[in-house]
Formats: sequence, structure tokens, C-alpha cells
Amino acid sequence: MFAMVDGGLSLLASQMFLLAAFENNAQNYALLLGVAAFSGGILLMFSHKRHLDEVIREQKDERVLQFELRKYRRRATSSALIASVGCMLAALFWVSEPRIFVTFISLILLTLVAIFGLAIVDIFSVGLQSISRTDEPARKELIEEYLRNRKKQAAEEKDES
Repeated sequence: MFAMVDGGLSLLASQMFLLAAFENNAQNYALLLGVAAFSGGILLMFSHKRHLDEVIREQKDERVLQFELRKYRRRATSSALIASVGCMLAALFWVSEPRIFVTFISLILLTLVAIFGLAIVDIFSVGLQSISRTDEPARKELIEEYLRNRKKQAAEEKDES
């Protein structure tokens, strides 16, 4: 009997929480946005880990594995920062003192700057890696074409002399 009452009370409390969260209030929007950002950060972490596991299974080149590990660390850190921004946004729901509110907003902005910084580093790193990657079949074709042209030039010079 008490378990049923306790379960009903927790259901009632969760429904009241959801109803309060959907009122038109900036704190409620911050709570919902914070929960969404936290969930998104956690999902991104799982996605990056799954990608790293796939790359580890497929790649045998040590250079590529090291690059992928560094990329995973950058992206996991960014995902963790996104989840922490979500926690801070959700915590704004319970903040009522202006100084604490300003402190939270400042921390959120600093964390967002860190996320953007890591994202820019990641974009440049992936771009540089894709530029430096060699295309072996195309490289072999270029070498063969060069050798053919060289033979042709040598034959022409031999014919002229």
C-alpha cells in the first residue's frame, strides 16, 4: 500500500515539475535547454567513442591511429564541456540571487569560448590531416607517367643525335 502511495507521489511530483518547467519563464527555458544540452553532450560522447572503436578495428597504420586518438580526446573534451554547460544552464532554474546568476552566466560564457576554441583547433587539425594524407594509387600513376615521359624524351633525344 505504501509503495503504491509513494509511487503515486513521485509520479505526481514529476508531473508538477514538468508543468512548472513549461510555464513562460526564462528560468524554465534555461532548465529545458540545460537538460537538452546535457543529453546532447552525453550522446556526443557515445558517438565519438563508437567512431573511435570503428577506426581502431579498421586501421593498422600507427600514424592514423595516433591522429584519431588525439581527435577523440579533443571531441570528448568538447562533449564534456557541452554537458557541463547543460548542467550550469539547468542549475539556473534554482538560482535567485543576482551575484550567483552573474557568476553562472560568466562560467557558461567562458565554457562556450573554450568549446569554440576546441572546435576551431579540431577543424584545422582535421583539415591539415586530410591535406597531408597521400593517395597511393594516384601517386603511383603520377610516377609511372613521369617515367613514361622521361623515356619518351630520352628516345627523342637519341633520335635527334
